[in-house]
Amino acid sequence: MVQHLQESEYDAIIDASRLGKASIHIPKAVARRFFTHVKGNSIKDVTGLSVVPRKVVIWLCIVLSLLSFLLFATTMLYLYGPTLASILIPLGGIFWIIIFGLASDHGDWWHGTVPLIACFLLYLDGQSFSHPLLLFVFSLWLHRASYLLAEKWLRDLVSHSFAAFKALEDHINITSKSLT
Repeated sequence: MVQHLQESEYDAIIDASRLGKASIHIPKAVARRFFTHVKGNSIKDVTGLSVVPRKVVIWLCIVLSLLSFLLFATTMLYLYGPTLASILIPLGGIFWIIIFGLASDHGDWWHGTVPLIACFLLYLDGQSFSHPLLLFVFSLWLHRASYLLAEKWLRDLVSHSFAAFKALEDHINITSKSLT
């Protein structure tokens, strides 16, 4: 954590970050909570920057993730009937929670994109189980995207606004060879 920096120290950290000599890290969960819980007007009042389009994209990822999971459940019901689907759908929900819980604050885009591409290739190959599996993995990918985008966009925000940096300094970690 970095606390109580002066604006000149902030400028030095941002310059070092742009040169690759330092990195700014904000936990993905904090970043997503920021974009889903803090009002856009409040952010603009403090930073002078609008984040409304970014908030919309993050909420869209969340909603589409839930819709994708509902399509997964509907597809399971259609393909396997009510008896087998009554077992497979709750198992899918449990696995969704477990997979997401293990991967929520770790890794980057490739951790979710590689399985998504593999499922898409299975779908193109015409495998019977691939359609619900693709929807399931797509749901996870979208939900994870909401965290990854939020982290990137919040890091960009604190890199362009000292006021945002000051407001979030309790959650910011800076790593640097020259600053540690």
